[in-house]
Amino acid sequence: MISSNTYDVLVVGGGLAGASTAYALAQRSLKVLLCESEPRLASKASGNAWALLMPYVATQSSPPGRLYAKGFNFTHNLLTSTFEGLVSYHEVGAIQLPATKRLSRILTETVPFVGNSPIRRVSAQEGSDRAGVTLLTASFFIPQAGYCKPARIAEHLATSFPSHISISLGRSIEDLRWIDSKWSALFNDGSANSFTNVVLCGAHDIQKLPLTSWVPLEAIRGQTTQTVMTPSSSGLRTVISYDGYITPQQEGLHFIGAHYRHDDFDTEPKDLDTQEILARLYRTLPDISDLKVASSRVCFRASTHDRMPYIGALPNNDGPNLFINAGHGSRGLLTAPLGGEIIARLIGGQPLDNLSEAAGICSSGRLSTRMTRLIPPS
Repeated sequence: MISSNTYDVLVVGGGLAGASTAYALAQRSLKVLLCESEPRLASKASGNAWALLMPYVATQSSPPGRLYAKGFNFTHNLLTSTFEGLVSYHEVGAIQLPATKRLSRILTETVPFVGNSPIRRVSAQEGSDRAGVTLLTASFFIPQAGYCKPARIAEHLATSFPSHISISLGRSIEDLRWIDSKWSALFNDGSANSFTNVVLCGAHDIQKLPLTSWVPLEAIRGQTTQTVMTPSSSGLRTVISYDGYITPQQEGLHFIGAHYRHDDFDTEPKDLDTQEILARLYRTLPDISDLKVASSRVCFRASTHDRMPYIGALPNNDGPNLFINAGHGSRGLLTAPLGGEIIARLIGGQPLDNLSEAAGICSSGRLSTRMTRLIPPS
C-alpha cells in the first residue's frame, strides 16, 4: 500500500545522528519522516545512561583534530545555548590523563590542539585538587567538557518541530529503490512511500538494505557499567578520562566505561568485562575502591575503516539524493549533530561555509570505491 503522506526527506534511524539530522532539516521547514526500527528513540548506542562531551586532544592541527574540534564546539553550543535549560548538560570539566603514548607525547608539546576549547596542563597535585580524588600523574584539564544523557538530547531534537517531523517507531525499511524520480521505501509493515531525499543514519541497519549492503561499517561491542557511589568515590567532582572513564555521581550512581571488543556480537554483559572496567579504574584512581555494580549495558557502535564518520551524499549508481550520517563510533556526541547540520545544508542547497572543511574531512566520498563489507550483529 502506497501512503498518501507527503514528506521531503526520509531519515532512517532514531538515534542521535537521525534525530540531529531531522532537527536540522526541520529548521529549514522541510517535512521529515523519522523512522526508527525499535519501539523508542535512542535505544541502541545512543541509549547509554550518560555520554561524555570532550574534545579530541591532538599534537597538531591534524584533520581528525580539526573535525572533532568543530564537532565539540558545535555540540557544546547546542547544549549550552540553543538547548540551555531544556536538556541537562553537566559542565563539570574533565581531566584527561596521558593513558596512551600519543597523549604522553602531547604532554611535552608546547600547545596541544583542541580548537577553540580551553585546555591546559596541570600537575598531579592541581589535577587532584580539581578532581577531588588523587591523581598519580600530570594531566590535561578541559573546563568546558562534561556529560549528558544522549537519549534525552535525541528525544528533544526529534520533538522540537512537531509540525515538520513525524516520528514512526517500530518500523524498519526493507527495501529502497529509485522509481519515477523519487526514492520508494518499502517498510516492514507492507506499506510504502516515496521521498525526494533519503538520509541513512541507522548505523548497522544501513547494511541490511540491499542497496547499501556494501557500506563498510564494523560493529564494535562496548560494555559500560553503573556503580553505586561510596565514601571513597563521593569526592569526585570532574569527569576522569584514562583508558576508560568515570563520571561524578548522579542520583548516587557513577557511569564507568567502556570495555570494547571486536568480533564479539554477544548482547549480554560479561562479568569479565565488568571486572576489567573496575580494575582499570582502581589502578588509575587509588582513592576509589570496592564499588558495587548497579547495572551493566552492552551496545554496538558502528565504526569506519579510518575511525571517522561518513557524512554526505552516498556514492550510488541507482539514484541521486541518497545521504549518510553514520559511523560515529564512540564519538557520536562530537560528530552526529555536526553531521546533521552538514546534511541539512546539502539537501537545502545552502553553502557549507564554516563547515566546508569538516564536511571534506568526513566526506562519504571516501566510499567512492565499494569496499569489503564488515559484518554487523544480526
